[in-house]
Amino acid sequence: MRVFALSLSVVLLPFACGDDEATTEPGSTGASVSDSAASTGGVATDDTANPTSGDPSGDPTGDPTGEVPPNCGDGNVDPDEQCDAGAANSDQGACTSVCKNANCGDGLVEAGKEECDDANVNYQDDCVAGCKFATCGDGFLAPGETCDDGNDINDDDCANDCAPSSCGDGQTQIGEACDDGNEIDGDDCLNTCQVAKCGDKVVHTGVEECDDGNVVNDDGCTNACTLGGVAPGCDDKLKNGDETDIDCGGSCGPCVDGQTCGGNDDCQSGACKGGVCEPKGGPTLMPGNCAEAMVGIDAAFAGAIMGNCGCHGGGSGGLKFNDAATFKAATVNVKATNADMNRITPGKIDESYLLYKVHGQQANAPGGGGSQMPLGGMKLADDKLCLLINWVKSIK
Repeated sequence: MRVFALSLSVVLLPFACGDDEATTEPGSTGASVSDSAASTGGVATDDTANPTSGDPSGDPTGDPTGEVPPNCGDGNVDPDEQCDAGAANSDQGACTSVCKNANCGDGLVEAGKEECDDANVNYQDDCVAGCKFATCGDGFLAPGETCDDGNDINDDDCANDCAPSSCGDGQTQIGEACDDGNEIDGDDCLNTCQVAKCGDKVVHTGVEECDDGNVVNDDGCTNACTLGGVAPGCDDKLKNGDETDIDCGGSCGPCVDGQTCGGNDDCQSGACKGGVCEPKGGPTLMPGNCAEAMVGIDAAFAGAIMGNCGCHGGGSGGLKFNDAATFKAATVNVKATNADMNRITPGKIDESYLLYKVHGQQANAPGGGGSQMPLGGMKLADDKLCLLINWVKSIK
């Protein structure tokens, strides 16, 4: 229908030149169906013809295609058309291919004016008011956002990454005296987002010698958070000396789960996280049944390593050893390359990655993986595995 209408208008144009009331060719200075339509290249600009124009909250127009009016594309705005830009009609232009004025909500993306157009008024999706892509800070709660207050204030209840503010996010909000964004409780800012001070029961590293959180001046920790009054001890029911909690940590015995710690050695579990002792958890090596025995490095190397791990004589995998001494130096208290533990931790088979490797359980260790030792899929005999297990247990 559109092709026919265009052809017909071309045929009739020569006869229209002498008719004062005839529609002129778009772009001429003569009279037309609508002066405003002619002045804009055939696009009607009457706002009443487009009630949703400029109002992104209005109802979407529904199907943006619809039926093409008979004369759509001839450059003249007919009664059944909102606009007609002739060959310039386009679903990405101001006048669509069905001779309707483009507007936000019609499901068509108008080039240069709209970023998107999903033909709905749901502003919690990826296309929001004004036919713009949803972004953090536009005031609309879009997918992936937990809040959006539409401002650029980073220390209110909703940060500029559209996530709710909380202690530990590195931004000082209302109710917080500080926020350093870390889990270190002995620095200038506590994990409660309050400034460290004498009397808060947390020893400020490098500033305080102790902090028992009371106002008793002769209990071993003075009111100035210095040691004094009585000699600190590990059974005086006080947190003093280098203890990390009452009578534990530091030079005293390790603390139980839930008590304050300064490192893994302060905890019975060997796990200090965020300044608090936690249950060890993690993997457990599953060895075979081995009779307890004292085993030295020479016996372990000669009986289990030599002849089975020759590839490491040249440094394969970054692990180089060719005798008992170099084997021990390359493994004991040396951080594993591909696991979150030592290659060998003295006395602790569950924290010795080499034992996981020779048992084929390397994938169970945190960060572990790769191939079983020795290479080739040949697992060490049980007696050789027991030699290594008892050697690790024997190391002091």
